[in-house]
Amino acid sequence: MTSTNNLVSSISIPGNAIDLFPLNGETNQANINRLGGFGSDFFYDYRQNFYYALVDRGPGGGVIPYETRVEQFDINIDPQTGAINGYQLLKTIPFTIAAGTTFNGTTYNTTTPFNG
Repeated sequence: MTSTNNLVSSISIPGNAIDLFPLNGETNQANINRLGGFGSDFFYDYRQNFYYALVDRGPGGGVIPYETRVEQFDINIDPQTGAINGYQLLKTIPFTIAAGTTFNGTTYNTTTPFNG
């Protein structure tokens, strides 16, 4: 017995889309508030009807600081047809350690031993 899977629907997020990460005086830049690359992890919270996705680091291959974050969003999916008809970013949640320091993947010192 063979099974056939068909793509029912899809949604695209523009490559220049930004997330809700606080800029703190910075300007929009690829590794500051880039939204995209949800391939790392994706989770649906059926109790709250929200989706969460871990976004990719962005350009630089790990040599440019990037505060790791999870995006919370809503996607309207028709339960009968599977058609997607909307996307809304609800929250950007940065990973933090003691004293609110964010993980950035490149900075290591005695106060941020898990970075780098």
